[in-house]
Amino acid sequence: MSSRRTLVGLNVAVFSMMLGVGMIMALLPKRIIDITGSGATYSLVLTLEAITMIFLYRKVKLR
Repeated sequence: MSSRRTLVGLNVAVFSMMLGVGMIMALLPKRIIDITGSGATYSLVLTLEAITMIFLYRKVKLR
């Protein structure tokens, strides 16, 4: 029973995190363009996010 509760809790946490990231990535371009007036800032944000993910996932080695 405890193992099942842990699994359900973990699934709920991962689902809510993925939902939040999906909503942010869908709404972010419009918000940045509304605030700054150009798409160049959004390109910069995406570039920095991609570079960060490369460095974070580079440490994880799958066998």
